[in-house]
Amino acid sequence: MVRSNSVRLRYGRFVRWQAALALNRVCIAGLSHAKPGGDVRRWLIEVNQAAKQQTFVGTMVVQSGSDMVSAKIWHIDHGAQTYERVDLLSGEPHTTMRQGDLVFGVDHTAKLVRQERTSDLGLFPAVLGSAGYNVGQHYVMQSLSAQRVAGRDTVGVALQAKDLWRHSYRIWRDKRSGLVLQWQTVSSHSGAVLEQVAYSDIVVAGGVDFAAMQAWQRVPANYAVVVKDALKVQPSSLGWTQRAPVAGFEAGAVSKPQINGQAVEGAPAQWVFSDGLASASLFVEPSSARGARQPSAVHLGATASVSASVPPMWVTAVGEVPVATLRALLGSVQFNGQLPHNKPMEP
Repeated sequence: MVRSNSVRLRYGRFVRWQAALALNRVCIAGLSHAKPGGDVRRWLIEVNQAAKQQTFVGTMVVQSGSDMVSAKIWHIDHGAQTYERVDLLSGEPHTTMRQGDLVFGVDHTAKLVRQERTSDLGLFPAVLGSAGYNVGQHYVMQSLSAQRVAGRDTVGVALQAKDLWRHSYRIWRDKRSGLVLQWQTVSSHSGAVLEQVAYSDIVVAGGVDFAAMQAWQRVPANYAVVVKDALKVQPSSLGWTQRAPVAGFEAGAVSKPQINGQAVEGAPAQWVFSDGLASASLFVEPSSARGARQPSAVHLGATASVSASVPPMWVTAVGEVPVATLRALLGSVQFNGQLPHNKPMEP
């Protein structure tokens, strides 16, 4: 499961790195001059908000463990609306298109478009939630040496984790435009770079035309379209409680997936936890949904996955956090409710 979720997270990372609304994924954001030891939350909010008036086109490369994925990205802001397109250049052909808070995932092999509305459009979406107010308790800002990225001079900032429950981050921004050109996720335990996202080339303030972008945003006529959504509920309404918080990771709502307005039978519910910067999810389903399974723990780059039984449910924890953090989250929750009466998922 970690590999499929890692790919999903990387698709999202491409979209995030390109445009920020107040929340889904940075999206290439202009950063103010950070000072060592400064206000981490205020700086992260500035990152989320700073890309709104930027226009650019570039090639981004994600290195995660031994895997590498690249994509071409076009981003433009027209009036109060943000438009972008992300074409994967590696693996199966896939396009992500964005119009404001509408995101379209285009699977060219299956000729299928998955449409969803999301407000999660910043590099640091969690900082705008309640957990964001405590993010400064878990990270400290430090200056990094300047370096060149995609042929452009940059300045660097580190968000150094204060403990081993979370990873650290290094971010370099373009001196002239303020755009984030490189991002590294670093193990707080070993200091190794677990994942890197960087531009290999970028053209700022040009390279993309609004009329052309509108034409590129059209869904092909022969593609099927499904509308993805999620019903958000409180964990207690489903019988879940958390005995104690884990290292500052605050529990959020549980999302139950829907397709075309209908619940997806047997699909795992997703319970999100965040420290204001990093996040992890618990995917919950009945233990009988897929037959007998054994607990497991794997990781790929910055993404880890741990699966275990939380009777009578089976829970898979996934996130860009250390395995120990996922194990602690699994051990902190308990189920006291009634089993759902959904049909089991097909293997």
